[in-house]
Amino acid sequence: MWLLYVALAIYLLAMSFVAFYSLAQAHLLGQFFRFRRGFRPPEPLADEALPSVTLQLPLYNERYVVQRLMAAVAQLDYPREKLEIQLLDDSTDDTGELLRAEMQRYPEVRFRYLHREDRVALKPER
Repeated sequence: MWLLYVALAIYLLAMSFVAFYSLAQAHLLGQFFRFRRGFRPPEPLADEALPSVTLQLPLYNERYVVQRLMAAVAQLDYPREKLEIQLLDDSTDDTGELLRAEMQRYPEVRFRYLHREDRVALKPER
């Protein structure tokens, strides 16, 4: 008989958890519908108010990705004078030459090419 009471207690605990969880989800849904009507997206900032941004792209032997990466970065919708793109190249293959050639295709984008020959400062291998 006591086994029946233990099973019933576990069942009631589980059902109360489900009930409280359902009430919490219903509350979230109610909040969503309540505040959705008054929501306005923020006004976009003027170009002068935007901060300067540096985008760093670490690369290591990425010769098959370079063209797509550069094309995607060149299409960023941000004021050109406030965006600097650093190409951090540790490559040992011909990725550097491909990067320089791709940089010539996008003269309006402010790229900065940085190549590191010695990779000593990296995390040590175990």
